[in-house]
Amino acid sequence: MTKRAYRVSGPRPVAGVGTGGTVHLDPEAVNIPALIEAGHIEIVRKPSVKESAPEKTAEEVAA
Repeated sequence: MTKRAYRVSGPRPVAGVGTGGTVHLDPEAVNIPALIEAGHIEIVRKPSVKESAPEKTAEEVAA
């Protein structure tokens, strides 16, 4: 029973969570592909290391 995070993207609440909120759903209990296809939810992806932490130059590190 592994739950994943999804962002509510449709106009109606999903599991009590409104548009823009994050909901954790169990794929064994909920038809995730149907909710995604209908535009109700979208997968929340973790940002990659490159996106979340830009590399610093030697001058920035020394400062």
